[in-house]
Amino acid sequence: MNKPVIKLLGILYLLLGVTAVSASAAPFPQSDDPVSIPPPDSVTIASTLQPQLGCSGEWNTTCEESQLSYNPEWDLWVATFNLTAGDYEYKAALNGTWADNYGLNAEYYGPNIPLSVPEDGPVMFWYDHKTRWVSDSVNSLVANVSGDFQDEVGCSGDWQPDC
Repeated sequence: MNKPVIKLLGILYLLLGVTAVSASAAPFPQSDDPVSIPPPDSVTIASTLQPQLGCSGEWNTTCEESQLSYNPEWDLWVATFNLTAGDYEYKAALNGTWADNYGLNAEYYGPNIPLSVPEDGPVMFWYDHKTRWVSDSVNSLVANVSGDFQDEVGCSGDWQPDC
């Protein structure tokens, strides 16, 4: 074979390999239309911090004291818990079971999310069902950018810092 053909075959094999890897590394159950995936009935922060919230134990997917509430204005599941300083781990468990859960980097059945609370006080948690992202106010910064594009991304109008 000549060199251009060998080079072309190498590129094709590389592309096929990348396609196979990306198809097998889906972050959450796939659908042709992600919007059609039904929202959960509940989202629980199942974790090592649950006993201090009043739950009967750690990693309890049905504990109401560690559940998030849906905020339609933000289109997020959110809750703020007062925590003592310390190191914890958590995941988002949907619908009161481990059958649908998300961990670090929105990974389906992913690793636990580490949380190191530097001092006693409130920590906000949130879950975005569109992206499956679960995080907290210690590990992540939530920034909002207002502008003349906001009505195109789902806000009721432009220049709305609360959207």
